[in-house]
Amino acid sequence: MDPISGLPLLLVPEDRALSMFKGEEPSIDADSGLILGDWNHAWHPARVVLSDGFGGDAVRNSRMQYVLRDTHNEYHYRYRGPELPNNPAERFGAVVLSAAGYIPLQAIRLSGRRPQIVDLSVGQRERLRTSGEVRVASLSVVQKFMKEFVLQQPADHIHENIIDDFLSIDPSDSPYDARRKRYLSHLLLSLVIDRVEDPLERPYTFAHSYELLKPGVPKRPGDFIHSMIAGGGKSIRNVTRELSRKFTIQRDGPEAAMRLGHLAIAS
Repeated sequence: MDPISGLPLLLVPEDRALSMFKGEEPSIDADSGLILGDWNHAWHPARVVLSDGFGGDAVRNSRMQYVLRDTHNEYHYRYRGPELPNNPAERFGAVVLSAAGYIPLQAIRLSGRRPQIVDLSVGQRERLRTSGEVRVASLSVVQKFMKEFVLQQPADHIHENIIDDFLSIDPSDSPYDARRKRYLSHLLLSLVIDRVEDPLERPYTFAHSYELLKPGVPKRPGDFIHSMIAGGGKSIRNVTRELSRKFTIQRDGPEAAMRLGHLAIAS
């Protein structure tokens, strides 16, 4: 495991795997039909990870690496699986760092008589963070968990006036109201994200400073989380609905949120 992020170490990249990944040579043997290169999930075994509780499916789908099939087989022969996050908060941290493309400074080499942990060169790290060989397996699963986890956080630190303003606006009244509602949705989401950002500050900031994350990701973990949850027009509309429910419950109680739900269904 990487001591900074808590993520499983990757496997040392191999040139032939990159050629297969790029389509420069076949990943299936034409004569035997054997698979020569495929994806290795960093979090395994699948059955254990998926049954690990809220967020287990996101952890499983947060990271995979394209490797030679022989390397893949050797890895699973040598290792029974990494230590899994213990609770939803730890799963959230692992998912965020994986989704941001965090590349550990070390990796596992399997080419010798026994596995070795070795330092990755600058070139190897740059390749792994930019080539696409390391990626999220299912972005939708990861985004769903991130959104659900964030929206479960307490919001008692947010001023009541902001919540009242947000809940009072009907975006269908005018273009101004629609823009105001959208602005407040982003603001409230950022304020809720503040509750989950602190544990990620050190590993994320370190990784960003040393170019261990995907190119172009935000400098702050909270901004990255925000972009994952509400990056598109449809996403922010869904977030707005869920924030409306969350803050209606917080202000008026569960019964008011149920009425809000019935009205939405009727309309």
